[in-house]
This record gives sequence, structure tokens and C-alpha cells, in this order.
Amino acid sequence: MALLSLGPPAAAGLFNTASVGTTSDDFLLMDVGARGIAMGGAYTAVTDDSNSIYWNPAGLALIPRASGSFMYGSQVADISYQTANYAQRISDFDVIAGGVRYQNLGSVQQTDINNNSLGTFNPNNLVAEFGWGSDIYDMSSGDMSVDLGASLRYIHSDYLQTASGYGADIGAMARFERGLFPYTLAVTAQNIGSGPKFVQTQEPLPYRTQLGAAARPWRPLLLSCDVVLPTYDSTYAAAGAEYTADFDSNLSGALRAGFNTETLSSLGVLSAVSAGLGIKFKSFSIDYAFVPMGVLGTESFVSLTFNLPKKPSQAFSMP
Repeated sequence: MALLSLGPPAAAGLFNTASVGTTSDDFLLMDVGARGIAMGGAYTAVTDDSNSIYWNPAGLALIPRASGSFMYGSQVADISYQTANYAQRISDFDVIAGGVRYQNLGSVQQTDINNNSLGTFNPNNLVAEFGWGSDIYDMSSGDMSVDLGASLRYIHSDYLQTASGYGADIGAMARFERGLFPYTLAVTAQNIGSGPKFVQTQEPLPYRTQLGAAARPWRPLLLSCDVVLPTYDSTYAAAGAEYTADFDSNLSGALRAGFNTETLSSLGVLSAVSAGLGIKFKSFSIDYAFVPMGVLGTESFVSLTFNLPKKPSQAFSMP
């Protein structure tokens, strides 16, 4: 409830379909990383690499030493989407990260008020962001680890006219290692702030709170679910699954699937389904995600990610 209060002042009257179109910069809601996309976006409690700067900045605290990722997405109507993130551990508890997201909406015909052609232009959106994640030692115990994180972002949009804005995320993650199987609970508040201002109008960012859970009931199998409370639409849910197979000590593969109800009523059942696969060799992973969009077509995403293993800690080493 505290995270919900960070939304726009009118948030108490929103959270339904009547609020569609009341916020700006919907491109901020486009997911990052083919692994999370393939799992239906149910990733708030799963994220553990440099893409955590988008999903949940608390997940940055799980990076062993350094992590980087690049994604290319081919979306409907010739729209392209690229992201790049890098994270670096700076202490036994803290990790910092930086990233960019760029969306090109393709070539658009420009006309005047009399429908005379003025050529074409390429509208685009850019996000540059900085994040921090930390393991909160004083809140952790032998049975539970607590991670917190935050991110700040600069937003720039170019639609013939240009405008800029600023936003922020905060997140928390609690990991439980004992019991029948390990599981994680997480929460994040995304897009706190004001959107770019064109001429005189400045609309709020698409704020949302996400509640997530993930568990490994069986070592090769990962299950996840998210409940999303957006100020710009009705509450929706997502679920994901990942099955991992080890081929040898350095090579593994994964199959993934997801279901997200956000577009279920507007674009049909097929738009709610996602799938993908991944190959990991040592510290490097290549992942692919496929997302049907109903009558709009399909979207595909490819990611390259690396996670360098942790070095032995020097915090308590003897001289």
C-alpha cells in the first residue's frame, strides 16, 4: 500500500479500464531481456542480472561480480527496440548498474493540415538509467536474505517536437532458502515521476506496482507469478515457467513459457501466451522469446547476456 501511494494523486480513482490513455510514455512498459519476456513478464522475483535495472533493482544485489546484456526486438508495424545494460559489484553488499533503451517507431508519413505530404519522419524514444542494489545484512538471517534497490532514469522522446522527463523505480526482494524448496517474494514500484512535456501538457508516467513470487519445487524447474496494479488500466496477472537441462558442467539449455492476462480481453488468448528458449555456455547466455500479438502480428526478441562468477571476498582476509 505504501508503494501504491507513490503513484499519481488520482491513483485512488484509477486501476480500471476507464483510466486507459490517462498516462504517457507507454514504451516504458516494454519488457527487457528475452528470458523474462518468454516467461510472460512474471519476472519481478526471478531477475538476477543486469536487466534487473528494469524488472526490479533489488535483483542487482544477486550479481556475483559483473553482468552485461544486450537485446534486440522486432515488434509490430516495423517498430524496433534495443536495450543494453551493465552492472558491476563494488562491495560485498552493493552493486551499481547503468543502461539504455531505444525504441524506433519506423518511418511515418508527415502531412500538413490540408493533407499535403511533407515527407517522412522517424519518431523515437530513449531512456538512460542508473541503478543500485544491495543486500541488507541487518535484515537478513540464516533463513532469509533481503535485498533492496532503486533506479533513476532520464526519458527523451522525439515526435517532430522533443521533450524530456524523469522517473524512478524502487524494489525489494526476500529470498527464503530453507524449507521444502527455495522461494522468493518481491515487490517493485515502477515509473514514479512525470513524463516528457510537449508544449503545455505534461502527463504522468505509467506508474504500476508489481507483486511477485518465484519458487523451485524441483531443481530443474522454476515457476513464477506476478500481480500487477497499474494506474493506467485494470489489475492483471502473469505466470511463467522455465525448465533447465544441464548437458555438461559448462553447457545448459532452457525452455520457457508464459501467460499474461494484460491483453487477454483486447487481443485474444493467443496474445497472452509467450514462449522461448536459451543456451548457456559458461558465463554467456543467448536467449530467444516469441510473443504473438493477435491480429497485430508477432514479436521476437533476442538477448545476449553474461554473468561473471564471483571472486573470493577479501573483506576478512588476513594480511
